[in-house]
Amino acid sequence: MSNEFVYVEKPFMLQLKELGWDIILSEDSQNRFEPKLTLRDSFDDVIIESRLRTALKELNDWLTDEQVDEVVSELSRIGLRSSLVEANRKLTNLLIENTTVSENTKTGEKSPNVKIIDFEHPKRND
Repeated sequence: MSNEFVYVEKPFMLQLKELGWDIILSEDSQNRFEPKLTLRDSFDDVIIESRLRTALKELNDWLTDEQVDEVVSELSRIGLRSSLVEANRKLTNLLIENTTVSENTKTGEKSPNVKIIDFEHPKRND
């Protein structure tokens, strides 16, 4: 078991749980780390893609599956060619300012905003 997990990650996650957050621990009953327990294929995955896709569709019921793919890809690529600080800035801007896709296929609106976080109803962001 890694020292970082034991002394930093797990205590922080347990503290978040005490504050009412839902957490997913990555260790099984024998203290083995299992990415599947965290809904990921690998610990290298920083996005829980299945939850992101569901949330995007709930917040933006007009998105097509292809547009969801586009937004997920955009979020996944942020850190590829950036420093950690720059990647965090870019992600923060996307989360606050939203992103766009080419068209709302239900209304025909061009370049509509795609909400990533529901700021009006924060409890829906799980």
